[in-house]
Amino acid sequence: MSSRLLADFPDATYTEWRAAAEALLKGAPFEKRLLTRTPEGLTLEPIQDASALDGISHLASLPGQAPYLRGRTAEGYLTGGWELAQELTEATPAAFNAAALHDLERGQNALTVVVDRATLAGVDPDEARPGEVGRGSMGQGGLSLASLDDLDLALRGIDLTRVPVYLQAPSAAVPLLALFVGLARRRQLDPGELKGGVEMDPLGALAAEGRYLRSLPGAYDRMAQVVTWAAEHAPGLTAVTVHGQPWAEGGAHAVQELAFVTATTAEYLRELALRGVEADVAAPRMRLSLSVGSNLLMEVAKIRAARLIHARIVHAFGGSEAAQQVRIHARTARFNRSVLDPYVNLLRGTTGAFSAVLGGVDSLHVGCWDELIRTPDANSRRMARNTQLVLREESHLTGVIDPMGGAWYGEHLTDQVARAAWDLFVEIERQGGMGTALAEGHPQAQVQATLEARRARSAKRKDVQVGVNMYADATESPATPAAADPAAVDPAAERRAREVAAHRTGLENGAATRVMERLAAVLDAPDAEVME
Repeated sequence: MSSRLLADFPDATYTEWRAAAEALLKGAPFEKRLLTRTPEGLTLEPIQDASALDGISHLASLPGQAPYLRGRTAEGYLTGGWELAQELTEATPAAFNAAALHDLERGQNALTVVVDRATLAGVDPDEARPGEVGRGSMGQGGLSLASLDDLDLALRGIDLTRVPVYLQAPSAAVPLLALFVGLARRRQLDPGELKGGVEMDPLGALAAEGRYLRSLPGAYDRMAQVVTWAAEHAPGLTAVTVHGQPWAEGGAHAVQELAFVTATTAEYLRELALRGVEADVAAPRMRLSLSVGSNLLMEVAKIRAARLIHARIVHAFGGSEAAQQVRIHARTARFNRSVLDPYVNLLRGTTGAFSAVLGGVDSLHVGCWDELIRTPDANSRRMARNTQLVLREESHLTGVIDPMGGAWYGEHLTDQVARAAWDLFVEIERQGGMGTALAEGHPQAQVQATLEARRARSAKRKDVQVGVNMYADATESPATPAAADPAAVDPAAERRAREVAAHRTGLENGAATRVMERLAAVLDAPDAEVME
């Protein structure tokens, strides 16, 4: 029936469509009215035809095959879906454990552990500065960890062989991995049974904070030790997560975020190779973490392009096809969140999550609607978690592999994003690599320019933020943000200081002596023995 109906209408060419469109414009320029220039510097056409696919090399690729643009596995989500890896930001081990058990019983199946500034700095709570205990690097809450007992309490009742645990440790991977593995041994588990990993990312930490607590060469030494140890003893753990969030939350557009993630990945592979760690060992221990905003199809294209570019980078470092596949975690953006009309953030989180799923991410965090205002409570976490569950259980998204695959617009946009990000990556390489470019301020300057352009467009309502610069509620009483005084928002900090001081003084002399002897031995241990 449909074929007979279509046969009654002649095919319309692009030329004919454009002529009709220009007639309706009544003299207004076609290029000005119907072509869209994005912050990424890309030009979007109002309509596509098959010619949009001309010159695109990845069209013949299949899911589960290099260069993995269409997905890391051949079956996509058909056999299980993505990990619901919601972040938990409770400050104390007991509060974290209560929240984790509650959420895991209600659909969450992976944990993303945000640790506080004191833990990342290797400072005990009773020696930390104000604001370091219970506060993470992005300004939100963070878990305070100072001992194996702390981690044991935080993860009490959780099966570490079934629930992946991702410890956000951009600058403290060795001690946190040691705690994680120590906990497994305390529970008589083989480290090879563990899932998840630590998120070592020194350049990401440098980009987010503007400083790094340790030397970069020393960080790469530790990265090589962690990667090598994990490859041999804990293949279910990743050691490095390259974060795009520091750039995206600073205002970067999709191409900049992807290019800087790519340049960081190349820097890590290069530094690891200098320390004798081959790409076939290093690449499987790495994953990417990308931000997803409100530009739905642009974010899908970015995720697909990320797999394509990552495969090319790993191949350039001598990695096999198996090593070229990469796990991608996504986090809904904070950049587009608002403290005004904050319930609109529920919708922003939904569009970001939808983009992530269409792009085929391996794990996802949906930010709570009130994450800019306060530490999210159980109800806020429930709505964020249920956003993922609705997409997984009710929207039938797990029944299609690579929904954008083959679409003229989608494939063309993916190709555009990949080419533009690659060109920017090459520019960074010419500057000496990501470490040198960061030291000289080149990526920061580019993101600052993008941020200023976005602010200008928002000020003129050329870009719309619903509830802020468009459709705002003039009668709204804005929610009160969290107080800046750490003592006012986190009375647990003093309690944590007392707990850790008591723990330290409560150790019997023999245990304390053994700890100090082992710490001293680390300083002189060969690289292969440091982790043990």
